[in-house]
Amino acid sequence: MESVRLSTGATVPGIQELRTRAARLGGRDRDFARARLAVSEEWNRMTDLIGVSLTNGAWGYIGKAAGQRKNLDDSKVLLIGGEYQAWIPGLTAKDVIRITLREFSPGGNR
Repeated sequence: MESVRLSTGATVPGIQELRTRAARLGGRDRDFARARLAVSEEWNRMTDLIGVSLTNGAWGYIGKAAGQRKNLDDSKVLLIGGEYQAWIPGLTAKDVIRITLREFSPGGNR
């Protein structure tokens, strides 16, 4: 949710920074997040934005998303990627506490 500085010195932007960048480009948060995190439409509809807190310590990986197709049936439209994302192996719903929930608005900047 908040910006974090990695041990490499790189800064992972928080949600507010990402929303500001999306607004500067005149786009919606969901569309910006989909493009920068390279989340294909088949993999996730991205209908909800949630924040979570881990209930126990965990290890994982953090890195920048690589680009990929927006839709597996269309090789001409690519999601650019380039934003940080985390992967925590074996993470389940029991391992997190939901701290925020906000529905993406189809017409608004959510």
